[in-house]
Amino acid sequence: MIKKVKYNLENKQILINGDRILLGVSGGVDSMVLFQIMTKILESNKTFKLIVAHIDHMLRNNESNSDREFVVNACRKKGIPCFTEQININAIAESEKISTEMAARKARYDFFEKCCRENNLNCIMTAHNADDQAETVLLRLIRGTTLTGISGISPKSNYKEFRLIRPMLDCSREEIEQYAMDNQIIWRNDASNASDAYLRNKIRHHITPFITKELNPAFVKNINKMTNNFKIDDDFIEKHSQKVLAEAVQNDTLDFSKLINVDPALQNRVIRTWLSNHIPISQIDTQTISKVNQLYKSDKATCQLELPEDYILKKSYDIFSVQKDTEQQTCDLCLPIKESCVIDFDSKQIEIKITKESGIIFDNTDSIGQLPAKASLQIDNNAKIIIRTMRPGDRMEPLGLSGNKKLKDIFIDAKVPYEQRSKILLIEIDGIIAWIPGYRISEHFKVTNSNSLSTHIAIALSKIR
Repeated sequence: MIKKVKYNLENKQILINGDRILLGVSGGVDSMVLFQIMTKILESNKTFKLIVAHIDHMLRNNESNSDREFVVNACRKKGIPCFTEQININAIAESEKISTEMAARKARYDFFEKCCRENNLNCIMTAHNADDQAETVLLRLIRGTTLTGISGISPKSNYKEFRLIRPMLDCSREEIEQYAMDNQIIWRNDASNASDAYLRNKIRHHITPFITKELNPAFVKNINKMTNNFKIDDDFIEKHSQKVLAEAVQNDTLDFSKLINVDPALQNRVIRTWLSNHIPISQIDTQTISKVNQLYKSDKATCQLELPEDYILKKSYDIFSVQKDTEQQTCDLCLPIKESCVIDFDSKQIEIKITKESGIIFDNTDSIGQLPAKASLQIDNNAKIIIRTMRPGDRMEPLGLSGNKKLKDIFIDAKVPYEQRSKILLIEIDGIIAWIPGYRISEHFKVTNSNSLSTHIAIALSKIR
């Protein structure tokens, strides 16, 4: 296998003499095998510089600490500099509202970038293998993907200004483990890899083995051949789309008239690449690109389209631009519990009644913002009630629906016009969105006993003049 890795590095021009390499090492079998191979290569080629980076995700308590010590000791024995960092992945996932896997990847590459900058390195090397490639392709197919996505993990690409290289992509996990045993390479087992809590692990433990055993034993090898073929096609489209992109984009605006006579494959690639300057490319699906095309075909000279990550695409004749959504609150009133009042809002007088009563009342429609509206909520006597409008990033856990949703997405699903959203009143309790009048209350404030007292809130247009 060492010959295969050397061949990939030398003949596929992944490494160049004088490269300064940061190798990500978790302590698992893949990265420990690549670590051993790279130290052997260093013995015969002194032009390379090698540094190891290890990140402790703080997900497995003492096991994570042991992994870090294991990697540090392995590097010390070989005389290889090793940089480590502890990062609370669960805290990142919670604060940024992303999955643990996405948070871990983001933290890893942020740390890799930091190490490269501090040590004047130009390459990042990881130990992804052929099985990782097959799992990634299946994951993307399940979630929906593009030609670039189905081309899988690239053996060489760029991460910001650094080259990202993966010399073991054509080595199977079985090959790697056999090499480790034959060469007495010790590694650490990550207990979380045995859990089916993550979709990748479900694919690894169940789907890939089933396909390999029942349908085609060469499945992993064939997936890797397929990704290589798709990569050739994808590179061709990318090369030609860059020429179109250079003509169509000026000062970060897209002149759509330059795309009219362009092949749809190039047109979609240009739109996707341009949008990726503002929002993560993983958020740009075929539906988003289709909506951009429909926007251009619209009879309206000026109009806009909502994008992921709180961005807005604006059309002005042939010119498209992307801007951050600047929806701002227009009303923020703090009401002590049990107090009723009348407020002025949007050139109207709004009457708010707050009472303590038994029974359960609620709106369970999609007439968001429609008044009159009423709801019963289970809240503490000293809770702070605020009536306000939407703020960027607002989220809610609607009663009867699974999970936490952005208010923006709730409004989009309910087809609330963009210009109306800043005029919809919300009830916030102790910092949590508790009720969208005309829609639903939050799961956090549901009344579980209809015979007990709960807080009843009614909002209506006032008849007082």
